[in-house]
Amino acid sequence: MTTGTQVATIDTVRDSLIGDGSKLRAALPEHMKEAAGDFIRLALVEFRRTPALQACAPESVVASVLDCARLGLKPGPLGHVYFVPYGKECQLIIGYRGLIALALRSGDIAAVEAHPVFASEVFAVELGSEPKITHTPDYTVPRAPQNVVAVYAIAHRKDGRSIFDVMT
Repeated sequence: MTTGTQVATIDTVRDSLIGDGSKLRAALPEHMKEAAGDFIRLALVEFRRTPALQACAPESVVASVLDCARLGLKPGPLGHVYFVPYGKECQLIIGYRGLIALALRSGDIAAVEAHPVFASEVFAVELGSEPKITHTPDYTVPRAPQNVVAVYAIAHRKDGRSIFDVMT
């Protein structure tokens, strides 16, 4: 304990999650309820992998885990979410894979893809009432980060339309 405020330890976080097992089970979507124990284990592994979380208030760590459960995203190596310490508070950050999982689960999105654009590749973007991207890869260009000139992501909707974003 430091300066009168409680800090998170593996024991306090585990006890809070197990003690609030009914709260965690209630937060999990139906398809994940049976795996509540596995969910807790994954969260505790992530807590151990980020020692700076031990300086956070235990309530903020538990709240982040519960938020993760409510979203139906699993902590761990899939990169769906990250528990990030900001001072004494743990913040839940949704990773791009988590955002894709949520988009696919929405029922509106059929597929998501992302691609880099390398120097010398043919790449054109048309905006307006019929937006589109044309990209012809050039596999003779070394596929190294310093040769990337843009990246883009496309979400294919189930109604056949696509949404895209281009970033330099």
